[in-house]
Amino acid sequence: PGAPRIAVSFYKATYYSDETELLDAVIAQIERSGAEAIPMFGYPGEVAAQRLLLDADGKSRADVVLGFNFNFSGPDASGALAKVDVPILNLISLYGRSEKEWRESPMGLSMFEGTFNIAVPELAGTIAPTVVGSQERVTDPETGLTIVVRKPIPSQIAMAVRRASKWALLRGKTNHDKRVALVFYNYPAGKANIGASYLNVAESLAAILQRLKADGYDVGGGDLSGEAVLQTLLAKARNVGGYAPGELQALVDEGSAIKVSAAQYTRWLDALSSSLKAKVLKDWGTPGSSRLMTSDGSLVIPAVQFGKIALLPQPSRGWGEDSEKLYHAKDLAPHHQYVAAYAWLREGFRADAVVHIGTHGTLEWLDGKDIGLSNDDAPDALIADLPHLYVYNVDVVGEGLVARRRSMAALVDHMVPPFKKGGLYPELAALGESINDFDTSLHKNPELAKAVGERIRQQVIALGLTKDLGLDLSTPESLTDEAVHEIQDHLLKLKGENIPYGLHTFGRVPDKPLRDTTIDAIVSVDRSLLPCKAKVLADEMDRRIVASGPGELESLMRGLRGGFITGGGGGEPIRNPDSYPTGKNFYGIDPDKVPKPASYDMGVTLADQMLADHRKKHGK
Repeated sequence: PGAPRIAVSFYKATYYSDETELLDAVIAQIERSGAEAIPMFGYPGEVAAQRLLLDADGKSRADVVLGFNFNFSGPDASGALAKVDVPILNLISLYGRSEKEWRESPMGLSMFEGTFNIAVPELAGTIAPTVVGSQERVTDPETGLTIVVRKPIPSQIAMAVRRASKWALLRGKTNHDKRVALVFYNYPAGKANIGASYLNVAESLAAILQRLKADGYDVGGGDLSGEAVLQTLLAKARNVGGYAPGELQALVDEGSAIKVSAAQYTRWLDALSSSLKAKVLKDWGTPGSSRLMTSDGSLVIPAVQFGKIALLPQPSRGWGEDSEKLYHAKDLAPHHQYVAAYAWLREGFRADAVVHIGTHGTLEWLDGKDIGLSNDDAPDALIADLPHLYVYNVDVVGEGLVARRRSMAALVDHMVPPFKKGGLYPELAALGESINDFDTSLHKNPELAKAVGERIRQQVIALGLTKDLGLDLSTPESLTDEAVHEIQDHLLKLKGENIPYGLHTFGRVPDKPLRDTTIDAIVSVDRSLLPCKAKVLADEMDRRIVASGPGELESLMRGLRGGFITGGGGGEPIRNPDSYPTGKNFYGIDPDKVPKPASYDMGVTLADQMLADHRKKHGK
């Protein structure tokens, strides 16, 4: 009684084929951890969960689910799992590859594995995709025959169970006793750079703190207004470049910053895998030689606490002239203060959950495999077993999926700011959608990414952006990954010029005049709508926007109490009105938009090539 209840959901073929070594290992690890294992099978996974996990009163018999059987989910699966209302962690068993091959692969998962083990289960609302099994060649000693069998990866199973247990504990712990870290973006380092993509971070943090207080969390007795929170962050919780030692000392003198001694940090560094530790030392030298956020030989973590809630800026990726490139550098290990900050969240502050506030953080872009990460990969090693919620812009789907897949995040998407009809906004929204498609397909299907890149190249030329950016995109395949990120940054600035009404505050509903201009812009895109249908759409969009504000905060609170965050489509609302209401854990596959234009063009090319090869071989 009182132990975490962890359900393990699998296909019945696993049981009837008697190939249960991996399943047995997961169950055994759950029981070793002191939790209660609840094995269950059925298809579809969401139907099995509803029928087997809900009691007569509609309450769940489990606190969390480790799922093997969501590889064929559809968009409706998320709604069914919302009734069970427990986190669903996605367990992955490799197709046809050994543990060694997976660990050595820079991609992590193959295109096929990424689709069926990551992208499709995301439709159901699964989170924290964790590789736990492999395919190994085994020689039968009696016959001498070599067969391929499914084998457990013990260290990965242990991590999956720890993750499940931490999510389960959120359901049993009182809100007042929970320790929650709110990590916000502070780039570039400095006083005036507390922000995120289209989000008013200070006001959003204030709104979250106020809601936490209302829900019984210990937020201390301080002023929780937006202005007071902002001034506290500016004084006590900001990153400082190594070029300003006096400013760093002033921050330390404020008294709230955490100082991590060399001895303590060495223990945390030694706890990393040997390969990741070696990479950190290779890229950044010994801890004693570091000049990034250091004071008197200690690493400084600029945190401030409101009761049991810690607020701190995400550590800077690096400083210097190439800081823009450092942002997405996946071949550069996190520096020592970066490692120390996340180790402190786990071991020092002992967070029950971490919430990243705002789009374009850096944890998910640290070095390591593309998807299907291990503890050798920096994002996986730093977030470890911490329940992770990420407040993210509904418009930035491609990068949001990176956050879901590489930092084990459950997303809580938020609205874009109100906007007006006219200008370049529809064209910019279309370009933004193409960039999302590029990010989504980059590691899953390089050939498709190339086709999407060509579409982006044509859109950028048509919008006349090449001159503004100084890019030469005159020839096919001239678009590089770096150019795409440069275009995206410029796109955000341009869209900002077409959004004259400021930033969005998480959990807040825009006033009616601002809603009206936004709705007018959305409705005006489809000029084929008859007036009566245009009014129906306008009324529906107003309902969705009004629901989004409270829905954002409610979804975040549901995640913090160990509940299920419903999935749904993302994207710019002017291109996809169904991206509202927000507060969702968005996914990347929109069934209504499959195939995308680039995918269709690629399919036509492949079909033409197949027919040409057939005619060449057979003469007809």
